[in-house]
Amino acid sequence: MLASQSAIEAFAAAITVYLGCLETENNEALAANPTLTEEQKRERRKILRQKQNAAAVDAQTWADDFNAQVTIWNQAASGQRTVASAPTAQSVLAR
Repeated sequence: MLASQSAIEAFAAAITVYLGCLETENNEALAANPTLTEEQKRERRKILRQKQNAAAVDAQTWADDFNAQVTIWNQAASGQRTVASAPTAQSVLAR
């Protein structure tokens, strides 16, 4: 469980770096191409938002899967029945 938590934390840090890189890349591309039309700039911003949103969805999915595993772990530790359909730690780490 601790290894999974460390992997999730590393992934979250990597997502933060990735989002910063996306923003920098977009800003540099806009600065390097002052002749872009407003339509082209809007399209670049749209693509940037799509990439940012995809990263956020991926991070949320990882977090949700990990939290489901923590719930199962806690239930098992307290003797409660677990939910068989929840994702396993191996499936979370395999992403």
